[in-house]
Amino acid sequence: MPLEFLALPALAYAAIVGYLAARQRSFIFHPPAGRPDPMDMARAGFAPAAGEGAAGATPRFWISPAQAPGTPMVVFLHGNASMVADGAAKLAPLREAGLGVMLVEYPGYGGAAGRPSEASILRQAEEALGILARAGIGSERIVLWGESLGTGVATRLAVGRGVAGVILEAPFTSVADRAQEIYWWTPARWIVLDAFDNLSRIASIGAPLLLLHGERDETTPAAHGRRLLAAAAEPKRGIFFREGGHVDLAEHGMMHEVLSFISSLPRDGNA
Repeated sequence: MPLEFLALPALAYAAIVGYLAARQRSFIFHPPAGRPDPMDMARAGFAPAAGEGAAGATPRFWISPAQAPGTPMVVFLHGNASMVADGAAKLAPLREAGLGVMLVEYPGYGGAAGRPSEASILRQAEEALGILARAGIGSERIVLWGESLGTGVATRLAVGRGVAGVILEAPFTSVADRAQEIYWWTPARWIVLDAFDNLSRIASIGAPLLLLHGERDETTPAAHGRRLLAAAAEPKRGIFFREGGHVDLAEHGMMHEVLSFISSLPRDGNA
């Protein structure tokens, strides 16, 4: 067989893999169009963090304060196709229960400056925790809630910080693992730039864990959640909703489980 007949398929394969590698962030990050409306956010009970939104800049951090001293502050890290406005609506039951909520926007999302990557999102989330620390809200009062892509940020923030608790909603073992499952015919695991490797970190979280997953999740199969739960240290609880998908767990009782989990956490008596 002439070598050119072997070379052509190899070149085509290399071109496809090269295209996937070059465009991978556009497959991972899907910022929705638009930006949060300040009036809508205010009606939902949220205001920009101190210093945010100055000189016309889009706020990156929105806070709804707790209603009582020592009450937990939930730091919400949204998924790859959401923004803070979605979190404001979703987390209304937490506000109604008196909990504090902080929404973290990602670079390139909701009008925020920058481009999304694992590193840039993590820097933004760490800045959010710094804002809370300066306001007197320490790690012992913080509950990290990661939604889908945000789970990869939550686990990274939780390691070594002594947070009050961690909630993982529709998590993956890693983006690299999921990419390999989808693009099984490529070396996807080895070319992913933003791995968001939950599996390598989950045993080191050191805080109570609530893991939530839908059995009908086609975006991140429930098998990912089961692997993470098995690898996590105690105390931990996993809830797998029989009829739940990827983005509809609130319709299957998720908020009841979240509020029950947070109410079970030790409370700090300080303001």
